[in-house]
Amino acid sequence: MIKEEYKEGKNEILVIDEDETEIDRIRNILLDAEGESFEIYTSKAFPESLQLLSKNHFDAVLLDLGLHDINGLDALRLIRNHAPKTPILVITTEKEEHIGITALTDGAQEYLIKERLDRYELIRAIRHAIERKLIEESLILKDRAIESSINCICFLDMCGNVVYANKASIYNLGYASSDEIYNRNLFSMIVNKSLSGNILRELMESGSWVGEVELERADGESIHTQMVASLVKNDAGDPLCIMASWIDISERVLAQKEIEIRDIAISSSMNAIAIADLDGNLINVNEAFAQLMGAKSTKELIGKPLSAIIGSDTNLVREWVHAIRRLEKWSGEFSLTRADVGSEMWLKAMINLVRDKEKNPLCIIASFTDITEQKNVEHELIRSEKKYRQLFDLAYEGIWVIDKNDAIQLTNLRMVEMLGYTKDEMLGKPIYSFVDSSSATDLKDFLDTLKKNFHGMREIWFVRKDGKKIYSNISASVSLDHEGRYSGLIAFVTDISDRKRYENELKAAIERLKESKQREQMYFDFLAHDIANIVSPILIYAEMVLDAKNVPSKVKEVCEIIAEQALKASSLISNLRKMEELESVSQDQFYSIDLKLALSEAEENVCKKFKNKTFAISHSLPKDKKVFVKDFDVIRDIIEKILDNAARYCEKPVVEIDVRLRYEKKEPGKGFWRLEISDHGPGIPDSRKASLMATADPTKRLTRGIYTSLPFCMTVVRRLGGEMQICDVVPGKYEQGTKFVLRLPEGDAIDT
Repeated sequence: MIKEEYKEGKNEILVIDEDETEIDRIRNILLDAEGESFEIYTSKAFPESLQLLSKNHFDAVLLDLGLHDINGLDALRLIRNHAPKTPILVITTEKEEHIGITALTDGAQEYLIKERLDRYELIRAIRHAIERKLIEESLILKDRAIESSINCICFLDMCGNVVYANKASIYNLGYASSDEIYNRNLFSMIVNKSLSGNILRELMESGSWVGEVELERADGESIHTQMVASLVKNDAGDPLCIMASWIDISERVLAQKEIEIRDIAISSSMNAIAIADLDGNLINVNEAFAQLMGAKSTKELIGKPLSAIIGSDTNLVREWVHAIRRLEKWSGEFSLTRADVGSEMWLKAMINLVRDKEKNPLCIIASFTDITEQKNVEHELIRSEKKYRQLFDLAYEGIWVIDKNDAIQLTNLRMVEMLGYTKDEMLGKPIYSFVDSSSATDLKDFLDTLKKNFHGMREIWFVRKDGKKIYSNISASVSLDHEGRYSGLIAFVTDISDRKRYENELKAAIERLKESKQREQMYFDFLAHDIANIVSPILIYAEMVLDAKNVPSKVKEVCEIIAEQALKASSLISNLRKMEELESVSQDQFYSIDLKLALSEAEENVCKKFKNKTFAISHSLPKDKKVFVKDFDVIRDIIEKILDNAARYCEKPVVEIDVRLRYEKKEPGKGFWRLEISDHGPGIPDSRKASLMATADPTKRLTRGIYTSLPFCMTVVRRLGGEMQICDVVPGKYEQGTKFVLRLPEGDAIDT
């Protein structure tokens, strides 16, 4: 027996094999394994192996089934007898793989094929064999521990089939023995089939499930259970099986159903009835109890302590608890003060402890009767009025209380101040008496609407005692009597005359601004018309000279400059008009164009314009796909201007231009088409780029700061919601050409 160097924390592995070469291969694999620690023992003779197993504990045994001194399967059985708790992995050849399969039935944890054995397969097999063996041993211990449990416990495979069931679960499900329940699917016993799928899904997602579930017994009867199901995992976090534990709550469910039946009777009772759990917290009350306690609904009281209804009388609480514990009932009379109305009431109460059929305490039921003499309603209103009068009178808003006949019953000081009438002059008068005749119909419509919708708001012209009109906002809510009938309303009135005046002034200012804008547009049109009248003859005369024969070349050069400047002036007017149009429209008025078609037309126009130059334009465009972008009749002109610049300033015999187009997704729901146009001309120095970018400042109004065509293009692209950049074809080397990048918002597809 050869023992490798010992290190703390390693798994001890015994390798039984007659082939020294095979032993060395296995040794090297295990000792070089990353993240694993092994201590290797080896044996070439089987008797020696049994001695080692008798004297030492090994974490796993690797057994070659091809030993000459003993049959491989016999060797496996002997090792199991000597070390029943040690996992055994057998190694065989491809020709004898059937022997490896047979070994699994004789207790081997795993079989490995010698010809296919590699580092990963060997380490994985050893690790899993050790884990499985530990689990088997653990399950044996747990089985003994939980076999006598009164809780029902089952272990299931990952499909839900029973692999273990304790006596309690076998009996609970109506089976005579464990053989009858093994391999049956526990989830198929769930009456609600959709719930079984939800349980499995939640188990896989969160690792556990807790809830009530109805199971079908072997005899066809159903039982109600409180179940806890959880995944059993190994140290690596991989799921191994499912453990389900439950208790039978059928009797409790039946009792709850009986309570639900009683609840129907209780809810319709004229007496105030409340049911509490054994801790004294309310679990059910009827409408009569909610009304008695001044609650808006029964749900408002659920979960509150029953003792809370008597306020701070701790002596009474102590009396209740003592009587229920000793006599299981209490009856008597007590008083309490309702918080919502601040009044005292007297109640007669009967409180009883309820037990189930097996005499176990189930809940507490209490019945209450209002025995308070009727209080004088008017007296209570007077007391309330004294308490809240100061708040009412000092409120910032004017307040009216109006009866069902639209007459004013109550008014505060702010209302007196707003309208200039005394309280006596307003009380008893119809609300219409204080409204301007132009708002009378509107007020009537408002009051009619209130009776249907119960609350609302309207702006009304009121008239002061001195005849001055005040524009006010009236917000009102309807009041109902004890039978739910309309009894009037309470109205809050705010003087918004100043706000109305400011609104009118703002409207007037807007109108003046519109008029100013119209005058500005008119002056612009006059100026554009006059400039056009000046430029057009100049352009015509220059072209006539250029077309004439026998004209000196110097004269023609001057005329060409004049014609070019005249065209720029004409283009400037056109650009300014286009800017004005863009300034006046919203983005939803932009439309879609085919960008590839616009690009083609722009290229064609520039090639015609510069007939004396040769163009070499390369394209990288989406094939067999139309490209749509937002436009306002400017995109083609912008592209044409960029190409025009490339041709105009190119000093080479051939104008080389690269055009690339690709799609970009800037943010969810918002896409852009990125168009790159690169020339190989003299380039634009960085200082000039900065100047162009500053001229096209997007924070300025569109028609300001436009002196050249490129800033015009950049500003227009921004107005369309896109971006335009000017950069070097080769970063840092502007003299090798300029790249124009247009990021244009994606447009809707259209038929072209």
